[in-house]
Amino acid sequence: MSTPVDTPAEPFVHPALFYRGADEYLAGTVPFIRSGLAAGEPVAVAVPGPNLALLRAELGAD
Repeated sequence: MSTPVDTPAEPFVHPALFYRGADEYLAGTVPFIRSGLAAGEPVAVAVPGPNLALLRAELGAD
């Protein structure tokens, strides 16, 4: 049997990144990824293949 919880759940937030070209894509993603890594947070990236290639080239060993 479940016990009701008095505190509401936080809403799920999934912001969109609008970009034109590789430079804007990398400017919007790389700092976010590096910030998570620097904080010791787990980071998962799920993007289409061409964007993954861009991120791999930019992030290197990170």
